[in-house]
Amino acid sequence: MFLRWRRKRLRPVIENQVAPSTIFRGHKSNLREYPSLLTFVPEASRAVIRERLSPTRFQERLLKRRYRKHGLRTGTTTTDFGHFAYWLGDNNAPPLVLLHGFGASALWQWYPQIAALSKQYRLIIPDLLFFGGSTTSAPDRSITFQAEAICELLNRLDIPQADMMGISYGGFVTYTIATKWPERIRRMILVGCPGDVITRTDHEATLKQMGVEHISDLLLPDDPSQLRRLLGIAWHKPPRLPLALLRDAHRNLMSNHVERKRELLLDLLEYLDGHRSQIPRQPPKAQTLLLWGEHDAIFPLHLAQRLQQKIGDHCQLEILKKAAHAPNLEQKRRFNRSVLRFLEAP
Repeated sequence: MFLRWRRKRLRPVIENQVAPSTIFRGHKSNLREYPSLLTFVPEASRAVIRERLSPTRFQERLLKRRYRKHGLRTGTTTTDFGHFAYWLGDNNAPPLVLLHGFGASALWQWYPQIAALSKQYRLIIPDLLFFGGSTTSAPDRSITFQAEAICELLNRLDIPQADMMGISYGGFVTYTIATKWPERIRRMILVGCPGDVITRTDHEATLKQMGVEHISDLLLPDDPSQLRRLLGIAWHKPPRLPLALLRDAHRNLMSNHVERKRELLLDLLEYLDGHRSQIPRQPPKAQTLLLWGEHDAIFPLHLAQRLQQKIGDHCQLEILKKAAHAPNLEQKRRFNRSVLRFLEAP
């Protein structure tokens, strides 16, 4: 009990937010002279201390342990498109590629699916360029470049064809591969991704509803309060996180390659005006499942219905209730059942 009290009371001091005197008000020592326990610690050492005490990093270690428990191993490879970090299953089951959205990395996106999917599929879970451990020196920021890079990674892994699932930004990459190189995808699952049916008018209406001028103002939060706003929009019932935890998550997960990610968003929006056909306009030929959160505010449900109509009879739409833009996190059991049912269908 004392240790729990001590951690709770000292966390603000360790994070250099408040003085010790505000924690130990009744102590007779003159603690007001000392503004922080880390005042006289070199900056480099402070960073190490924060890293060791970071709840985000602790959770990250737990997630990595979960991935390894279910037979996945980390890997890296360098191609002409850039340097890739990925998780790879060690079984001989049919391959299934999972492409994450515009968040931190693949590790944080797909952890609720690992146990269910790894039993029947060989999972390939890469970090897209400028996310997690993947990066590139190439100037191209287009979805097509990301799609080509994923195809080259699969070539390196000797995977000519696979089932593929992408959520949000990763869905755009998946959709592009399915339309440009249809032989690479057997079955496709898009989660909260409207493909090429979204228009500039749709996008501007969404921004107005959210009260932001640009999508990067939402997806690239500048501070913990904006991260809380993002969670409130992406989740139907967002988790209640204390400010200290949000601050730690923002520092560790949302502060890398910010300008490069901003360029990715700028390039993604170009196709809305039809200036460049990054995402081909012909419908994909692969059997397709659309999984959509009923309360998705980033890509509303009418876009899913529009995309289903465009793809045609070989496209199914399943709406997950009590979920928003992250249905794989909010309704993980129903989500996993839907994915397996679709992939196992004749």
